Amino acid sequence: SIATIDVVVEDDGGATTTKTFTITVNPVNDEPEFAISDQQATEDVTHTVVFSVDDEEGPVSEFEYGFVVSNLSLFNQDASGFVTANGSDTVTLNLVPKANQFGTASVTVTVTDNEHVVVKAFTITVNAVNDAPAFTIAPQ
Repeated sequence: SIATIDVVVEDDGGATTTKTFTITVNPVNDEPEFAISDQQATEDVTHTVVFSVDDEEGPVSEFEYGFVVSNLSLFNQDASGFVTANGSDTVTLNLVPKANQFGTASVTVTVTDNEHVVVKAFTITVNAVNDAPAFTIAPQ
């Protein structure tokens, strides 16, 4: 953005002089902004974490996303991942559970545009479900 500024100075006798100068404001790449609140999940159910990313310089579908789960016994990190849609600022992280696991983990999410890496963490608690008992009858 460019602005032209005129400065007019007048002395006690009424004489004036004018100086003109131009200011150019160059754009900068602001870092992406996002927040994720702590989550509650249910054992054996894929949990979706939906959050918005705000960045004036580019579509969030073109950013890079990453995550790390502190408790690998709760989620299958290889099967889990992000979903973005062109033209949307909404991002979804699908956390795929490991069978019959419950507990708490910290999840660290990174969002990277072409210049900045922004890191945020949240806590997820996977609540246990009361599974039906299983048994087998031995052959007679």
